[in-house]
Amino acid sequence: MVSKTKVVVAGAARTPIGKFRGAFTEMPAPRLATFAVREAIRRASIEPKDVTELFFGSVIQAGLYQNCARQVVIFSGIPESVSGTTVNMVCGSGMKAIVEGVRAIEDDPEAIIVAGGVENMTRAPYLMPRARQGFNLGHAEVLDSMITDGLWDIYNDFHMAIGGEIIAERLGLTREMCDEYALRSQTLANKATDSGRFAKEIVPVEVEARGKKVNVDR
Repeated sequence: MVSKTKVVVAGAARTPIGKFRGAFTEMPAPRLATFAVREAIRRASIEPKDVTELFFGSVIQAGLYQNCARQVVIFSGIPESVSGTTVNMVCGSGMKAIVEGVRAIEDDPEAIIVAGGVENMTRAPYLMPRARQGFNLGHAEVLDSMITDGLWDIYNDFHMAIGGEIIAERLGLTREMCDEYALRSQTLANKATDSGRFAKEIVPVEVEARGKKVNVDR
């Protein structure tokens, strides 16, 4: 996609990446997104009232309540008159949201768009598909929305990990090669984090831990 309109990124920020059942366990995804949105707006030297529209990607939407992106608008202090559109293209959701932001600017070159993505897999709820109809005899099935909504191939009826195995076999990638790549990637990420290389792009997130408020900044 080549834009005919000059589109610039005026400000950007992200939260730290938390681990599963880690520091962000009690924080809903829309609330987590507001930390990045508010900071990106500040870095762009604009005000929340200047925002024209917001696009946000989110995959596991079960239990998030209505329209994740709309919540991000309201919780970030952006005027209620500004619309928020949630985008779901699985792993490409955040990138697709940015593409939609570019298209909005092409339609209105004076537009100021906020676009990004958010996910908190720790808070993905468990689902009871037959609970509404009522249970009769026997065991009841409980599904993990992290898997059903984010990691399951409904067409071939298998987990995303199986898809990874298929691609690895097709490309001749061995377990040892993948482990070596993963170790190198993690090692480089740790070095970059420890050296402060990511510090400029990260906005700290305040959470409560053991009755105390702490800032998560890495």
